[in-house]
Amino acid sequence: MEFNARTDLNPIFLHIPTEYVGEIFDGEQMAALGTLQNYAGLNYAFGLTGENLSLDSWFIGNETRYLNHSREANCSATVFRIDGDLRIVLQTDEPVKAGEELYLNYGEKYWQGREPGEAD
Repeated sequence: MEFNARTDLNPIFLHIPTEYVGEIFDGEQMAALGTLQNYAGLNYAFGLTGENLSLDSWFIGNETRYLNHSREANCSATVFRIDGDLRIVLQTDEPVKAGEELYLNYGEKYWQGREPGEAD
């Protein structure tokens, strides 16, 4: 089964912001959860640069967890700290049409020990 995220907005919109929702796990917790995710072939963890934390939408999340990887991504992520809480906002980097798939570049660290995705 393949999951993906597509916009249902029409006409074309630019910079559609949305929050990547999930639970925060530390490195030890993420290692345990990662074993389960690797077995299932699904990974919704978003590593937070400079932190030993990940935001993971495995149990709690929204449609943003279904963005697939592409080196020619049409979305990007920005990490914010708001009132001490970490937040990840995803937005489109270019105009997207209704039905167009949304992609995010997962980054080199994600692919260490994995095969590159089909959307490369």
